[in-house]
Amino acid sequence: MQFSSFLNAIFKIKISPFVVILMILIFLLFAVIITFMIKIRRFQRSIRNDLIQNTKSLKKKSIKLKKLKIKLKEQPKKLSAAEMEHVMNEIKKISSLWKSRKERLRKGLWERFDKERTEKEFKVEDERMKLQREKERIEELIKKAKIKYRKREIDETSFRDIMKDYQKELMEITLKLSELKKEH
Repeated sequence: MQFSSFLNAIFKIKISPFVVILMILIFLLFAVIITFMIKIRRFQRSIRNDLIQNTKSLKKKSIKLKKLKIKLKEQPKKLSAAEMEHVMNEIKKISSLWKSRKERLRKGLWERFDKERTEKEFKVEDERMKLQREKERIEELIKKAKIKYRKREIDETSFRDIMKDYQKELMEITLKLSELKKEH
């Protein structure tokens, strides 16, 4: 009650104890709100600082990842040149063995039917067989290139260039074969 008498003396107004309690509660409410606002600002600052630190660390990590990506892109090129040469040598060996076997078989067949065919038919058939062998060889090379690309031994640009060249050769051979079939 002394507080109310003090307020009465200052304001020269009679204030009931209920109003005094209400004023004290309002003051406490403002104090609580102000402390919450201060805590919220501190929390925002800490989150902002964490965000800044995280973005810095993410930038550093992204730079490291880019360097690794560049190294990975360069690595298949270095490997593919040496491996490509090795593969091409193996393909040449296999194709020479396959050709010699096929040619021996073909010579045996030609000797049987030599009397029945004319010279022109032999040339057409020989050309058709050569084209067919070439087509099979290119198809095998395409399969091997696809396998190498799937294993990431050849980079994408090299693979596209190789495939473009092989497809071009394959189309030319297919055209020649279809022309030969139309003739006979």
